[in-house]
Amino acid sequence: MKKQNKIDKYLLLSKRKLWILAVSGFLAILLHNIIYALFEFEEAIFLIYAAIIVPSYFLMSFLYTLIQKIKNKSIFNSNFIIRSIIAIIIGEIISGILVQTSIINISLFYVLAIVFSFIAYYLIKQIKFK
Repeated sequence: MKKQNKIDKYLLLSKRKLWILAVSGFLAILLHNIIYALFEFEEAIFLIYAAIIVPSYFLMSFLYTLIQKIKNKSIFNSNFIIRSIIAIIIGEIISGILVQTSIINISLFYVLAIVFSFIAYYLIKQIKFK
């Protein structure tokens, strides 16, 4: 088994990391709203985490994983780019529709975009590309 360096350990995307990002982002938004509701105090730590840090880490990890797959040439065998781009577009569209129809708060947009992209990727993975 190939030994991972520290950068690979922290930046290569996996199912586990995607779920951690989605759940921690959701919890950060939830905690931000609970603190405001209880104390009527606008705190920024959880909001910054959910709105800036989680999406930034996801984007950096996605790009790093994409570069590594291109370097290893495994991307051409698995159609990773096509599936990933389609999944991200689907996740963004679904989240955008939910925000526009006021079903969800705008602060949940990034977390839900990651969750919907993750779900869409694994549904699209079942499609056989020629």
